[in-house]
Amino acid sequence: MLRLLKTTLSVAPRETTVTEIARIEKQVKLARDAYMELVTLDKEAEKGNRDATAAQSLDYELILSKAAG
Repeated sequence: MLRLLKTTLSVAPRETTVTEIARIEKQVKLARDAYMELVTLDKEAEKGNRDATAAQSLDYELILSKAAG
């Protein structure tokens, strides 16, 4: 994720404002958090936690929508 942020900033025009950079950082953080939630759900499902498996399909959509901002 940090690499994505660095790449985004390196190709951004010099006129990129502090506000725009903060917005990009927030999006990267949301995407990273969503990814970590998905990893946790997958690990719980692998352990055979039936509740996690049932909630997994519902949570995927919610988590991904949060990441989209």
